[in-house]
Amino acid sequence: MKNFRRVLAGLTAAVLTFGSAVVFPSGLKADKADAAEAPFNYAEALQKSLFFYEAQQAGPLPEWNRVTWRADSTMSDDVLGGWYDAGDHVKFNLPMAYSATMLAWGIYQYGD
Repeated sequence: MKNFRRVLAGLTAAVLTFGSAVVFPSGLKADKADAAEAPFNYAEALQKSLFFYEAQQAGPLPEWNRVTWRADSTMSDDVLGGWYDAGDHVKFNLPMAYSATMLAWGIYQYGD
């Protein structure tokens, strides 16, 4: 029984390893023209999100910070550096995760 499990584990690892090297046919590739005609400017969205994070920096601002209306802050506190955050990710994510888990478990256990 022990050898059977080892052989089964080895075969499973081999199938997963070689199965991940599957080459997809060319019909599954996206055309470059289709990707270029996207209605959204993702580069601009990324630039604005990074600028938002630069505005949230605490402590002495680095030279590469592009926010001109901000100056060094919280210099007399013992928590220099880092980022400003409301800290509400724990207050929201734990109840949200519990709710999502209970809903998913209800679907899993009782079906439709």
